[in-house]
Amino acid sequence: MGNTLKIQTLIDLTVDRAKKENAEHVLAEHLACELLLIPEIQTALISFGLKDIEKALYELENYTRKSAGHFSSDPVSSNVFEIIIKRSIAQALLESKKTPTDTDVLYSLLRESDSTAVKILKKQGLNVDTLLSFHQGSQVATVPKEKAKDSSSLYDKSKNLRTSKEAESKAAPTKNLETFTENFVQAAKTGSFMPCIGRELEIDKIIHTLTRKTKNSIILVGPPGVGKTTIVEGLAQRIVDGQVPDVLKDLKIYYLDVNNIIAGAKHHGSFEERIKNIIDEMQMVGNAVLFIDEMQTIMGVGGSGNLDLATILKTAISRGRIKLIGCVTEEDYRKHLDKDRAVTRRFFRIDVPEPSEDEAKKILKGLVPSLEKHYNLKINDTAVNTAVELSAKFIFDKYLPDKALDLLDSAIAKTKINYKGKKALIISDEHVAKEITNFTKIPEVILSENEKTRLVNLRERLAEKIFGQEAAIDKVVKAIYVSKSGLRTNDKTVANLLFQGPTASGKTQLAKEIATNMGLELVRFDLSAYQDKFTLSALIGSPPGYVGYGDGKAGEGLLVTAIERNPSCVLLLDEVEKAHPDILNILLQVMDYGVLASASGRTVNCKNIILVMTSNIGAEVEEKNRIGFNPSAEDNSDKFGEELKKFFRPEFRSRLDAVVKFNKLGHAQIELVVKKFFAELAATMKKNEITITLSDKALQYLTDKSYRSASGARIVETLIAEEIKTKLAEILIHTIKPKSKYLVDFDGAAIIIL
Repeated sequence: MGNTLKIQTLIDLTVDRAKKENAEHVLAEHLACELLLIPEIQTALISFGLKDIEKALYELENYTRKSAGHFSSDPVSSNVFEIIIKRSIAQALLESKKTPTDTDVLYSLLRESDSTAVKILKKQGLNVDTLLSFHQGSQVATVPKEKAKDSSSLYDKSKNLRTSKEAESKAAPTKNLETFTENFVQAAKTGSFMPCIGRELEIDKIIHTLTRKTKNSIILVGPPGVGKTTIVEGLAQRIVDGQVPDVLKDLKIYYLDVNNIIAGAKHHGSFEERIKNIIDEMQMVGNAVLFIDEMQTIMGVGGSGNLDLATILKTAISRGRIKLIGCVTEEDYRKHLDKDRAVTRRFFRIDVPEPSEDEAKKILKGLVPSLEKHYNLKINDTAVNTAVELSAKFIFDKYLPDKALDLLDSAIAKTKINYKGKKALIISDEHVAKEITNFTKIPEVILSENEKTRLVNLRERLAEKIFGQEAAIDKVVKAIYVSKSGLRTNDKTVANLLFQGPTASGKTQLAKEIATNMGLELVRFDLSAYQDKFTLSALIGSPPGYVGYGDGKAGEGLLVTAIERNPSCVLLLDEVEKAHPDILNILLQVMDYGVLASASGRTVNCKNIILVMTSNIGAEVEEKNRIGFNPSAEDNSDKFGEELKKFFRPEFRSRLDAVVKFNKLGHAQIELVVKKFFAELAATMKKNEITITLSDKALQYLTDKSYRSASGARIVETLIAEEIKTKLAEILIHTIKPKSKYLVDFDGAAIIIL
């Protein structure tokens, strides 16, 4: 197959496709759609079993459209898309090509067996394994004899021409190590590394493992940003300081960047040649260990057929030729390494957990001298403590200590740039508190002491907007106060509240007012739209094996994504009793542990949300008791409680901080609602220098009509729009007079405007 499309053109077309669909990410499926439009690709796929090109393209396009949203910004490349492109480029380099062909991109895509794109092609009959085997076989078969001879020349020399190899080794015994690796011990001697603090246990485990005779290679597994690479740097520093056993005092640590050994490989065999030479040179040097960050990158990289970097290293480790230290995240370990047990069983696994806040403070304080020297300023301990506390509380997609250091460093840099004073600059907690607003969507007022001031009069401010529900407001405010005063467990949400009562009694409106008065975002889901079992995947994403699984944030579910984007919010779940029981089950983890896990295992932090659920359960009981002269009409609390117990299971009820009962609004409260909405309309007209007033007759008419309606307060805004705004608009369009005054009155039949 020829190079019918340049790779840059193919990438541009793929990105344009994602843009047109308003997608958040450029997916492998977008790329597959563009590949299927290339005639030579079509021919190849059909020859290996693909039954219907048009049907495959239809399913791919249908999938990408469903996974797209309404994102105004340009889409960003997904991890899978980037891996596919980078792998095709790497393979092209190995084949002495200036740029990959569309075919190279296709084969790279087909290696992503977990992707939806490959699953759709397989579903349409494509024999992926046979096609990949043919590709690998054709690569070997089509290598010219001259290049094949060149690619194996050094290997042959090392095997058969020992004398020549020895002469070459004497001339440059560590040529490949110097070219493709970095000596960490030498870097530690020159002071290149920041100090490693608080990871003594992990370093001790590494030292113990390296002194073993068997299974003396190590893999460090932990979240990104917890300091896995820093631990290896700390080991190098210990070697320099002589704080290791005698057997390791002359240990050399060589950091290998996999991209370095791929770059510039001119032909098949060059990659293997470099790796084998590095292993040979490490044996010559003696007492050396190879360090590879992002360990998953060794899987399937380089070579042809089954000969890749992982295979070469696995063989070298099993024969005791080298020791290796690798770093990887838990997610990448499961996705890439754990599938090849022949590789992982040769490593001793050391877990690197996220440090506690106290440990993170200790780590950052140890880094302060180097930061002060770099910026030529002073950093208060309060700034360090605030960086750790605020990052732990409000930044959830990163880990300590990296996120705290990132916040502190950014705050210092911004303050340094904007500082115009002549006195020595001292970084305090205020500088850090201001900077975190750039890291999150949380308003600065929420992060400062001003939050307490806003909470003091919260009860009164809510009562000004919500009428006739004083007891409900009091219960809500008390629950929020308990959390904000520090008396609530840190592992839970701010509050778990169930608003129970008849329709149009102010449940949803109170949630909105809480968000407004506390400066929070309101994130609302109407759970009446999630009554079926399959709708759970819309909230928390598709489980493994189903369409949509693993497609970045778009496939994690609407609820998971919404909380991730608004980590400090009022989460309003309307009509919770109408949701499928499985949806209520996922709320248990939110209420009890302050986290929400997607179907793929991704978790988001819910500790800064106020969870508000609304329900109409028990409203029928109250309505029945209001009919006639029912002596129990005054107090229905027992009836409400009984209805609640019938529907919600004990484990759900026990996690609620408060069940807030809302009463049906009386005539007096409806009148206040009418006045409120009319006042808002009058304020709008005042901006246009027009004054409107409401007569007592019109007020009584609107109140009576709203009270008699089953919708109660909810219909007030509609009535004002229909009976006042429409007539007022007619007058304003035809008779525009500045500083006019109008009276809204009732003539016994309808609203009139005078």
